[in-house]
Amino acid sequence: RVSILRSQFVHNHLVVSNSEVSGGGWPTFAARGEQNDYLPTWLQAAGVTTALIGKFLNEYPSGKITEVSPGWNTWVVPTVEKKGGKPWQAYTGYNYTLNFNGKLREYGSKPTDFLTDVLTQQATDFIATATSPFFLELATFSPHDPAPIADHHSQDHLFTAVPRTPSLNVAGIGEAQWLSQFPVFPDQRIAKFDKLWQQRARSAESVADAVDSVLATLATTGHSDDTLVVFTSDNGFHAGVHRLPKGKRTAYQEDTVVPMVLIGAGIPPGTKVDAMTSTVDFGVTFAKVLGAQSPTWADGRDLTPFFTGQRPASWRTGVISESMGKSLPSDPDYSTFSPPSFTALRTEKWLYTEYADGGIELFDRAMDPYEMHNIASTANSTLMNQLHSQLQALHTCGGATCLVADSMSN
Repeated sequence: RVSILRSQFVHNHLVVSNSEVSGGGWPTFAARGEQNDYLPTWLQAAGVTTALIGKFLNEYPSGKITEVSPGWNTWVVPTVEKKGGKPWQAYTGYNYTLNFNGKLREYGSKPTDFLTDVLTQQATDFIATATSPFFLELATFSPHDPAPIADHHSQDHLFTAVPRTPSLNVAGIGEAQWLSQFPVFPDQRIAKFDKLWQQRARSAESVADAVDSVLATLATTGHSDDTLVVFTSDNGFHAGVHRLPKGKRTAYQEDTVVPMVLIGAGIPPGTKVDAMTSTVDFGVTFAKVLGAQSPTWADGRDLTPFFTGQRPASWRTGVISESMGKSLPSDPDYSTFSPPSFTALRTEKWLYTEYADGGIELFDRAMDPYEMHNIASTANSTLMNQLHSQLQALHTCGGATCLVADSMSN
C-alpha cells in the first residue's frame, strides 16, 4: 500500500511489513515522515479534492484514535473505538468504528452496518457532491479473512473451488530448501481450501456491488467519460499451491500477479495491454492524469501512454518484488509459515528469486507457467548473471536510476 501511495519500491520507503515491531505499518510510515509527501499531498497541491474511504495502512491508528493523515479532504477510515481496542475488528465486517474526518461513529451488527456496504455508500455520496477534479481511493477490507458475507448475499450459492492448477498440492522439481519441507496435504485439507475459496468469493460479491455502485453514480453525475476508474489489488493470495497453506508472502504468481482493470477517460473498451507494470506506477500515473507534480525520487513509470494503445519505445523488461519484513501473530495476514526474505525479478520469460538463506529459483514462465521446475542449478551462467545483475540494480535503485535498472537486457 505504501508503494502505491509513495510510488516507491520497498527498499526506498522502508515500510517493510504490516507491523511496527518488524519495521512496518502506519507507525513506521508516520515515524519516517512519509505521510507528509505522498500521493494525496501531491494532488492537493494541484487543487484536487481527495478522499480515502476504507482501509489505510495496517496498525492505523497507533496514537490518537481520531488522527487523520495529511492530504485527505475526506477521511472515512476504520479506527479503534478506544485506546487499546482491537485494531482488526473491521475485518469482520461488523461492530467497528469509523473515523469521519476526526469524529468517531460506531456501527453494530445489523445488516445495514456491513462495512463494505457502508463504505460504498460513503464513496457514492462523495462522488455525487465532490468538486472536480477529485481523487477517491475506495479500499474495502473484503474479501480478506475472515471474509465476511453481506446479509443480502448470505443465501447465494457459488459453486467455486480452489483452481485445480498443476501446482495445487504438488511438489515441484528442484524446490528451494524452505519449500521442500512441506508435505502433501490430505484430501480433507484441500476440501477446507475449497470452502475458504467459496467464502472469499461470496465475500467479494459485495466488492462487485461497490464497483457497480461507483460506475452507476459516475453515470448519474455525468462523470463517466471524464473519470478514470482503476480496479486492482495490493497483493494476491494462494491456498494449497506448491503444498503451501493459505497466505500471500511468496514470489509466485498467485501472490504477485494481480488484476488491473481501467475504465473510462477515453480508454477504448476491450483494450488489452501485456506490458510489465507495477504498483509503484500508480502514484506517478494518477498525478499525471490529474495535473499534479510527482517528485523526482519516485520509482514508478507513467502508464498514461497505454491508455490510447501507445506503448513507449523504451519500456521496462522486469519488475521486482521485495520481501524484507517478518509476519507476526498480531498481523491480520499472519500465516504459520513464512519463506525467507527474498528479492525476485519477474520478466516476460523468467521468474528469478534470491532468498536470504542462499537459495535461488529460476522458472521459465513460457515453458513452465505454473512455476514448478526450478532450473537455477542447470541454467546458462550468462543468463543467471544477467538476471542477478538486473535484480541487484533494481534492489538498489532510486528515482531515475530505477528507469534504467528496470529496462536492462535479460
